[in-house]
Amino acid sequence: TKMTIAAACVQFVEQVYHNLHGEEKLVMALERAAELMAEKGIKFSPIEMETLIEAAVAEFNDAFHKPVIEQGSTE
Repeated sequence: TKMTIAAACVQFVEQVYHNLHGEEKLVMALERAAELMAEKGIKFSPIEMETLIEAAVAEFNDAFHKPVIEQGSTE
């Protein structure tokens, strides 16, 4: 659940706050995740949430930068 929330927050921040960069996006994602976790009564530490957010960012960036294999390709 925590990782799902972190990933959703990263996607949200990337879509809504596309004009922000780096640390500003991290702060927004952390704030949003903290709000969602609190609503669900999920306990977390700030370092745990930052770790989950950074992992979600890495996953997002990896997916975004993967080459697209064309249909019918043998790769």
